[in-house]
Amino acid sequence: MQVAPEDETRVRGIAKMINERVSEFRKIFNTDDPETLLAMVAFDCLNQQKESDEGLSNARLTNVKQLRELNTILSRTLVSRNEDDDRL
Repeated sequence: MQVAPEDETRVRGIAKMINERVSEFRKIFNTDDPETLLAMVAFDCLNQQKESDEGLSNARLTNVKQLRELNTILSRTLVSRNEDDDRL
């Protein structure tokens, strides 16, 4: 596999992580079948990605809700100040 020099460190780290996961699954499931082990690693990686994506999605929804609440508070404050200025 050819990798750009600037990506080499990242790719080596990823390869190391894959090898570690393969070793873990080899011990847990007592199998040496490379296809099975790689399939398990792929499934595990995608499962983790999905969980991460869902967490980000929930965080974004929370942020949107908080921004709407702040917008409401700021709008009320501005309206209140404008009403106070009109009284003067």
